[in-house]
Amino acid sequence: MNTHILFALSLVLTVQILSTLGTVIIKYMGTEVAFFQLILYRQLASSLLVIPFLYKMFGALKPPAHKRIHLLRGVLIAIGNITFMIAIVNLPLLTVTAIVYLSPIFLVIMSHFVIKEQYTFQKLMSALAGFIGILIITNPSQINIYGFVALLTALALALNNACMKYVAHKEHPLETLFWSNLYTIILMIPLCLWEGTPVSAHLVFNGGALGVLYVVMTYLIIKAYQMCDASLLAPAEYTGLVFASITGYVLFFEPTSPVAAVGIVLIILSVLAPARLRSSSVKQVNQLPSNPTPENDTNKL
Repeated sequence: MNTHILFALSLVLTVQILSTLGTVIIKYMGTEVAFFQLILYRQLASSLLVIPFLYKMFGALKPPAHKRIHLLRGVLIAIGNITFMIAIVNLPLLTVTAIVYLSPIFLVIMSHFVIKEQYTFQKLMSALAGFIGILIITNPSQINIYGFVALLTALALALNNACMKYVAHKEHPLETLFWSNLYTIILMIPLCLWEGTPVSAHLVFNGGALGVLYVVMTYLIIKAYQMCDASLLAPAEYTGLVFASITGYVLFFEPTSPVAAVGIVLIILSVLAPARLRSSSVKQVNQLPSNPTPENDTNKL
């Protein structure tokens, strides 16, 4: 394994650690936190941090070409954040993380209808194995109302990613992030006024910290996927389950079990096996003679 792949994998692992850190911040704030304000500050901070990158790449903020898609993503981001925060303060970290990982399964289904992607036997078997792993971890017989709230998070995330795939080849990911966040901010302002919680430095700081984590994770994941094939990195993204299990046990004394470990392994294998097959296919294709193509400058940050 060459150094580029190792470095890309380390970036993905860093993203998973930062993601776990973000959930820890939310969980420590407890059930009494003003969620709407927290989301507003998070999206505001991340939008402000992205502006210098956009000016560096494009020299100005270009009006979005897909306003309806960004509006829809703004709504989905708001719904996804609200439901995730409610779930994370009421359920174990591992349970919420596992349920949210249903989103790739939803995405396989939605992509067929939204962008006309075709099902393959490999995709269906991978989705089924991942689904079984999630069932093992969450134990549906013990799921309460907050489990269904987490399920809404997974559904919102899948819809969001389907929208992202629709515009993926039409604009830079940071453009999509900025304009969708802007719509989320507009949506959150009246909700914050309705919430009626006084502004506090504690909320502003934590929301800002979550926004910084969001931008850093986005930057690192873009860099990682620029360095090597996505199929090599996909399994590393599911290490978030391991980090959630360890963090929940150490910091919040949440119980874990060998059964949950089996579920985690099954989920990772559901991604690892297809990834290895795709990687082999890519190697075979790369051995064929081809004309070099110029690098896409819009992917540089």
